[in-house]
Amino acid sequence: LHSEGSIFVSIFGLLFWEIIFDTNVKYVFQTPYQSSPLDLHHFAFYRSRWAKIHEKLDYIRKARPEEILQEISEKYKKYQGTQCSCINWWHSLSVILDITSCLTPPVLVSIMKSFAKNYHDARAGMPDLILYNTQKKHAIFSEVKGPRDHLSNKQNVWLHVLVSASREMDPNHKRGDVHDPFVVTSDLDCSSESEKTPKVEVHVLYVTESETQVC
Repeated sequence: LHSEGSIFVSIFGLLFWEIIFDTNVKYVFQTPYQSSPLDLHHFAFYRSRWAKIHEKLDYIRKARPEEILQEISEKYKKYQGTQCSCINWWHSLSVILDITSCLTPPVLVSIMKSFAKNYHDARAGMPDLILYNTQKKHAIFSEVKGPRDHLSNKQNVWLHVLVSASREMDPNHKRGDVHDPFVVTSDLDCSSESEKTPKVEVHVLYVTESETQVC
């Protein structure tokens, strides 16, 4: 799926809906027509809600996968069509659930935490592609670059976030090309119970001149 992070912003909007639209935070809702609080793009969003945000992140970290999926499903059906700047309702519920089911808890928590702490900057820079296999519970984040292209600062930040989180679940990880610190593969045992454990990889793919011409 080519989404450049928009689907993960939508997941954030669904999981953190009550925190985003918390009317107990003063002065951030001036009219009933707002699609987000006034401080969403400011560091004040995190500072004003840090206790609830960390409570939610701790819940995501410890909850069973089916509980997270059920919450997303219920909120999607409840709020579908409601104006929310965090959510693109063009993303179907089935795709959102499939992708979420392929993420390890540390990866999901790290993505959600990044949006909660600095929503304005975190919206940009996520890898171009998310490839996923719901049967194997396997997800790959892939950033694709042309022959004369380079990683931006925001892309570097996101790659470090995703790589660090993916290693948290896989202490036996190994790197790919030694010249590319962002290629991570796993050696997880795929037998018995481990088949149900999501596995996440992060890749940076550089396209050559000849490949670009073919495309």
